[in-house]
Amino acid sequence: MGSSQSSPSPALAQRGPHGLPMRFVVRQAGRGFKLCGEDAKAPLHHIAKHRAWFSKHEQLILHTSGHKKDKSPPLLSIKKGVLGSAPVGGKNSRIHIPNFESYNIELHTSSQQPVVEMKYEGRKGLAKDKYAFTLICNGRRETFRWYEADKLNCPEVRAIHKRESPIVKTGMPKDPKKKRIGRMVAGSYLVRITDGAPHCPGDPSVILGWDEKGREIVASYAKGGSGWIGGTKMFFQFWGSGATGQFGQDFTRVAAVSGAALWREQIAEEQAAARRRSQNMNRTMGQ
Repeated sequence: MGSSQSSPSPALAQRGPHGLPMRFVVRQAGRGFKLCGEDAKAPLHHIAKHRAWFSKHEQLILHTSGHKKDKSPPLLSIKKGVLGSAPVGGKNSRIHIPNFESYNIELHTSSQQPVVEMKYEGRKGLAKDKYAFTLICNGRRETFRWYEADKLNCPEVRAIHKRESPIVKTGMPKDPKKKRIGRMVAGSYLVRITDGAPHCPGDPSVILGWDEKGREIVASYAKGGSGWIGGTKMFFQFWGSGATGQFGQDFTRVAAVSGAALWREQIAEEQAAARRRSQNMNRTMGQ
């Protein structure tokens, strides 16, 4: 494990927005996690993990320091299970039902927008889960949406799945091969969906940093190893306007921690599915 921490990681050394690297990793740290750049022994932030009694959802808390022992103040916290409402039969429907799938994000050091709701927008047909949030960025309301990625064909997720890989950026050419057969990489990407936001100046199918509709991708994460102890658990990278820091520090932190929360949710869903498969197999063998 020590050798993996000391291996070259040029992508993690690339400076990014508001004190974070362009690409960073999240690693296990006791019962919580640590957000690291190129040196895993010098983490940038500690991410605490809490779960209330009788709650199936955990809370993630981003702290100022990289070490739990410092007991540093919290910067941001996120928890699923906010009681909101979701439309039935389309976003313009007048019929709403309780929505317990949204996230509540608290920005503990922000006087501009201390609480942000990341709303669960569900799925339609075979589409993946979607979550959206709105932030005040430089006096302008900006809306962003997380999309679960195609495990075989999302280069903004597949390309960041290594510490050693050279940094990739918006505007670079995509791999021309489509639907490659190979290792599947789970993850999600964050799209800027604000009305009037710039669109891809060329063909988004051949240029990194834009989705299939030509909208700007501003961040992405890829699921790392599945080991219980140590190792990289998640890779995260900022893209385009997200990488330049133009949306401000609040956005940088919200993007990073909301990505971590969705990563944790994906893991919980995978573990639940594995338990169901095991139970079904046991029932079949017992018949």
